[in-house]
Amino acid sequence: MNHTAGFQLEIMLFTILLWVCTVPIIGLVVVPWLGTRTAVIIALVLLPVFLVVCWGICGWYLIKKWFD
Repeated sequence: MNHTAGFQLEIMLFTILLWVCTVPIIGLVVVPWLGTRTAVIIALVLLPVFLVVCWGICGWYLIKKWFD
């Protein structure tokens, strides 16, 4: 595996781990005040947000590597 693929896999795994660790926090904080439906919606909205940030980081890295 080349360095670029390893970097992308590392960032993607970190993103998924961050989301998985965020879900219980959302459950503990949001469910008592706003309910289960709102907590599920927030958790499902955060996953694509985290993935877009992940793809942005990987894209930035690849563009930077392309011009170096």
